[in-house]
Amino acid sequence: ITDLAEGRQHYIIVSEPIAVNGEILGHVYIRASLQELDALWRKFLLWSAAILAVASLIALLLASRLQRVVSDPLERLKKTAQTISQQKNYTLRATQESYDELGDLTHAFNDMIAAVEARDEELLALNRQLAENEKALENINAELESRVAERTAELASSHDRLRHSTLILETVLDSMSQGLIAFDKDLKLLVWNKKLSEVRGYPDSLLQAGSDHADFMRFDLHDEAFGYRDPDETLRQLLDEVKRFGVHRFTRERRDGKVIEVSGGPIADGGFVSTYEDVTLRKQAEAALKEARDAAESANQAKSQFL
Repeated sequence: ITDLAEGRQHYIIVSEPIAVNGEILGHVYIRASLQELDALWRKFLLWSAAILAVASLIALLLASRLQRVVSDPLERLKKTAQTISQQKNYTLRATQESYDELGDLTHAFNDMIAAVEARDEELLALNRQLAENEKALENINAELESRVAERTAELASSHDRLRHSTLILETVLDSMSQGLIAFDKDLKLLVWNKKLSEVRGYPDSLLQAGSDHADFMRFDLHDEAFGYRDPDETLRQLLDEVKRFGVHRFTRERRDGKVIEVSGGPIADGGFVSTYEDVTLRKQAEAALKEARDAAESANQAKSQFL
């Protein structure tokens, strides 16, 4: 096979020997022109180029159309997101233009913005509630401060009145001719006056608020002026009697002749009060009166017998 070019035409030449029983009898010589094949090839190339151009144009048109279909919604979605971000306006929504993947994306974006809007409304409601609560708290604080000021003024006034009443009570108690002492329900010292120490001789260390009644009784029982034979047993008996908080009235005569009269009774909310009075002169007067009366009666009897 030989490719031969003559001028502008191309030929293909095929030469094959003719052999019979190994003997070459001749040759077959075929010469064919390639002009028709070249024309067919050029036509194919032209059609291919045309098809490629048309396909490219169609692709360009499709790309332009797809850009509008895909890019434009995405661009509008981007602008909507930027507007929401800048204005903080969560009521805005993106327009859903299709029901494909882009439509699903737009729907999901709107759902997200709706959730953010709901959260924003909740926060605004909470902020308003917080502001209202703060306002209410301020009003309550102002009212409490006013009440505290009023209560403080009342307490100050009550304290002044109490102090004035206490001074009056102390003045009254100290002006009594009797010694006075009071104990609470637990037998702890509540009140006393100055006369008490004068009548009974209690030391200042014992006359302290909260001192126990048993300490006063021990002081009395160990006072040699009274001469108790068994102070401990007497103390037990007296404590049992005192705990009954009953009305009491009795006298104690000292060895020096001084007579102390003790009287008192229970307090309404528990405890008792007692007064100590030096009745020595009264007892002496009563004794003198009794002696005079007895002397008078004896004289009357002697006169009667004489007559």
